[in-house]
Parts: sequence; C-alpha cells; structure tokens
Amino acid sequence: MDLAALLTDTRDLRATYLTDPVWQQVAEGTMSKLSPNHVIATEIYRRLPWFHQNTLRAATAGLSATRSLVISRSAARLHGLWVIGRPREPVEMTLLSGHSRPSPPPGVIYRRLRLRAEDTARVHGVPVTSLARSAADVARYHGWEEGLVVFDSLLRRTAMPGQDAQRLARYLEGLGPLKGIAFARAALSHASPLSESPYESLARAQLLAAQRRHPQIRSVQLQRQIDLEDTFRSTHGLHRTVARVDLLVNDRVVVEGDGESKYDGTFGDDPNAVVVDERKREKRLHNLGYLVLRVSPREITANELVPWVVRATSRP
Repeated sequence: MDLAALLTDTRDLRATYLTDPVWQQVAEGTMSKLSPNHVIATEIYRRLPWFHQNTLRAATAGLSATRSLVISRSAARLHGLWVIGRPREPVEMTLLSGHSRPSPPPGVIYRRLRLRAEDTARVHGVPVTSLARSAADVARYHGWEEGLVVFDSLLRRTAMPGQDAQRLARYLEGLGPLKGIAFARAALSHASPLSESPYESLARAQLLAAQRRHPQIRSVQLQRQIDLEDTFRSTHGLHRTVARVDLLVNDRVVVEGDGESKYDGTFGDDPNAVVVDERKREKRLHNLGYLVLRVSPREITANELVPWVVRATSRP
C-alpha cells in the first residue's frame, strides 16, 4: 500500500487558506491532522491497521521536521523492517547536532544520539537513521527480543545473509560502548534469514531468552523439517512427506504460529482446505510423538507461549 498517497501536504494549500475545501474538512473533522503540515481523510485513517497508522505518523513527523530525524522503531517501520510495537506508540526522533532541545510535539519523544554520516539515510524523503543503526537502536531501547525481530527481517532482505551478518557485526563493533549495545550484538548473533514472520521471530526470541530461567528448554530450532514417514506418488515417482514447522523445541515440541491471514484467504488459498490440511498434518505429527502448540500473535505478545512450552517440555 502506498501510504504516502493518502496524505495531503497543507504547505501546498496555504495560499488558498480561505477557499480550498481541505481547510473546511479539517474544521469539520472529516480530515485529520497527523502533523502540522499533513492531513488525511479521517475515515481512511481509522480503517488502517494500527501498524500502518504508526508508519504514517512517523513519516509525517519526519517530513515536518527541520532539525531532527526519525530513529529506532519509527525508522525501522519506514525502512519496511519488521517491528513489534503497539498502537499509538510514540514517534522516536533525535535532534541533529548543534540544535537545542525543544519540547517535543504530541506523540513524539526525543532521544539523545550521536550519529555519524553513515548512520543516516532518507526513505521517501524522510530523514531517518540507516537500516543497521535503526535495528541496533530498536534492540538498545526496546530489548534484545524486539532487536532479534528487526535483525531477522534485515537478514531476510539480503542476497547474502551470511556476509551481511558479518558486516553488521563489524558495524555494531564500530559503534563502541553505547548503552544497550550488548542487546544489539546478542540479537544479531541469534538472527536468521529463515524466519517467516515477525511473531515467529518474537516467539523464538522469547524461548531463547527463557532458556536461562528454564533449563528444561534445551534447544530451539527454526523452520525444522520433520519426516512424516509417509509417501505420495507423483509423475516422478514416490516421495517422502516432509513437514516444515515454525519452531521445534527439544526435538519434541512443535510451535506453530496461527495468524488470522492463514485462514481468511489472504494468500489465495481456500480457508476450508487450509484447515483440513493443517489438521491432517497435526494428526500425523501427534502420531509420531510430537506435541503441537498453536499460538496466535496476541498470545505471543501477551507472553503466554513460554509457560505453555515449559509445561510441555516437563511432560514425561
């Protein structure tokens, strides 16, 4: 979705303050201000998912700024990286060097950063921190679990994730002893291009973090292939049936993400057929001795996954 196309820049309308209908719509509430210089149709904005709303607010804050740039979660959103946030999260910004610290506008927080030229970029005209610096700052300010989500996303979009992980490690080393940089380095050390969704990454991060408190969680494998010990015939002969699971804990507990899009036809699949196929697959896994836990994004963000896995791994 081209979110920028939904915006109207009011700086282009100042000469027509008394005549352009946009101003009347703002006064009536059918257009809403996202920044001093940008408005959007109120009903369109209300219908947007909250994460698109957050992206739009970050973009308009950055486009309206003259002495600051967008950082951390907000910059990661503008780069198109995975971000685990919340509705109406504040736009994170930093002041450019040499400027005094004004009171932030509503919905904006300022963080004090020292940035080098290679730490900055522009996305659709919005001044932001670079991809690597944005990912590092998400981990520094919001913890290594959120950092792992962003670094997974960053490695997914590269052609050579192994080499790029090494370059990212050198970049983080070059940032020096910043507060929270250990979170960023830990997140990168566990990052993988194999993750298929932000909530799959978050679930893996939660389980990895829980290993210290719960030693019964011995291993967490991502996108593991399991032989279902079944065969099917095609024009090329007989083939073994293999299931690729989101996460496999202790080689026994399967964790599968259950986003609504899997069952609502978003990806063009018949929802009824998806449910039947998943039920057959799950039954086969059960028959082979695996425990299957299905979790939704809401359950993952509510930290319900780890206790379920602990109970499952404690079974004889």
